[in-house]
Amino acid sequence: YAITRGNWIDASILTDSNLVPNRPTVTYTGDAGFAVNQLSFTTSGYSSPVGSAFAAMEWRIAEISNPTTPGFDLNSEWIYEIDPVVETGPQSSFSSTFTPTGAGLSEGHTYRARVRMQDASGRWSHWSDPLEFVASSAVAVPSLAITELHYNPFNPSVSDPSDLEFIELRNIGSSPIDLTGIRLADFSSTPYVFSGGARLAAGEFIVVASNPAVFRSVYGEAINLAAGAFSGSLSNGGETVGLYTSTGVLIVSVSYDDEGGWPTAADGDGPSLEIIDPTHDANDPGNWRASYTVGGSPGASGDLPGDYDRNGTVDQLDYALWRAQFGTRVVLAGSLADG
Repeated sequence: YAITRGNWIDASILTDSNLVPNRPTVTYTGDAGFAVNQLSFTTSGYSSPVGSAFAAMEWRIAEISNPTTPGFDLNSEWIYEIDPVVETGPQSSFSSTFTPTGAGLSEGHTYRARVRMQDASGRWSHWSDPLEFVASSAVAVPSLAITELHYNPFNPSVSDPSDLEFIELRNIGSSPIDLTGIRLADFSSTPYVFSGGARLAAGEFIVVASNPAVFRSVYGEAINLAAGAFSGSLSNGGETVGLYTSTGVLIVSVSYDDEGGWPTAADGDGPSLEIIDPTHDANDPGNWRASYTVGGSPGASGDLPGDYDRNGTVDQLDYALWRAQFGTRVVLAGSLADG
């Protein structure tokens, strides 16, 4: 079994290990108690002993269970880290941070996280040494989502288009949220902190702008704009934007990019980056789109009217979905009934 397992761990490695990328190292940077919705890992940088360029990276988390792990049942079979419960698949863009959603992980179970790198010749590194942890229960956090990023605006009417950068948040829960002390961070050395008394009703949006005065001059006064501005700017090449509680607990983070499946039209062509479904994975490029309008849709969802399946077009399938949801025939009462 040891031989089989070793072969599996080092799958895709060529015989000459002197050519493959150097084995990366994983460090844990999340919640100290390993809450399933607060996990975060970082990897060392990519390096190749022969100077080959980076091509891809891949993360995995798999469960293990044996007599050395907490809560092991002596009547149960061992679990050997073979089948992943979280697997990113090859990612063509390098990102040092990995923040899984926690889906598939269970409180009290033991897991191992690993990462590996691929070079431009298709050679994979060895998997990193495992980072082993026991998952704990999820930490309660506000139902806030990062729903829009305008990181590379294009607007000839302003002298500095970066003044139109903004981050949009939405309360996706059913109760109001007190924003006092909640902060936006990671993309800037100085976090943006919401001032006391700021509240967000259920379903409501709020926008944090790079330059509120310039933002107002373009988008008007009707948008719910947070007090003050965030410092620094959003990277045109992609970076991480994190949203944290006043005590530093992660609510959600987005590691956006301008490649690797992320919508490229949001990178300087005019549209913003809009999330499609804020209840799904915020780090899935397929869950984001370039806004349908130039300049984005700050303070609104930006959905295309009639696009019930959210695929960017209004077609026969949308009509079928509309009929299935709303098209039930109604029998009107009386010969003079109207409507």
